[in-house]
Amino acid sequence: MSNFPDKLEKLPKSAQRIYKVLSKLGQAKPSDLVEPLGMPPRTIRHGLNRLVLEGLAVKIPNLHDLRSNYYKVIEIGEKSSKKTKM
Repeated sequence: MSNFPDKLEKLPKSAQRIYKVLSKLGQAKPSDLVEPLGMPPRTIRHGLNRLVLEGLAVKIPNLHDLRSNYYKVIEIGEKSSKKTKM
């Protein structure tokens, strides 16, 4: 099993920053991260996708607006399923 810090260090700096901010917020939509990070929306979406692929975050469907998703970081010891329910 890979170590979380090792996985995080191998990601681009933008994904690492997204991980840190997202861990403080708990869960957020990509649009919620634009202002605190000062990054373009495309960079944030790419970073979130990388975090999900590496098992460091999960995508949570927004049941009020199915066009968007929330993202949440996976804490150490938490199971990493690709999608969870809210």
